[in-house]
Formats: sequence, structure tokens, C-alpha cells
Amino acid sequence: MGLTGATALTGFTKKPDLVRRSPENVNLSLGLASYTLRKFKLDDVIKMTKRVGLGSIALKDVHMPLEVQQMTLRP
Repeated sequence: MGLTGATALTGFTKKPDLVRRSPENVNLSLGLASYTLRKFKLDDVIKMTKRVGLGSIALKDVHMPLEVQQMTLRP
């Protein structure tokens, strides 16, 4: 039995309402943990993050060692 048959048997055939209005006063900022893209170089992670419109990256030690010297940081 496929997914359609299993769904019909359980009674969950109604599709969820995917469009919902959010309150206008919500200030939500999304970001990315760089570990998610750990197999990519940092420059590529930054490009991908910008491309999808995320404004923040939490850098993990795979991209920036915890003991980084000030001179090695780029603006």
C-alpha cells in the first residue's frame, strides 16, 4: 500500500493550510549554523547564505577555529 492508500485509511486527506498570516509586529531574523554546510569552504558558505536571503551565520569551528587570532579575521 502506498502513501496515498495509507493516508486515506487514516482519514488525514485534508491538505494543511500552507498560507497563514503572521502578525505584522513580529521581528524575526533567520540565520544559518555553518555546520550545516560543513563540507563547503567558508567563502562558498557565505555566498550560499546570501543567495537564499539569510542575514546571519553562526560560524562553527569547521569554518573558523575557536582559537583564531585577530590578524586572521577578515572584515
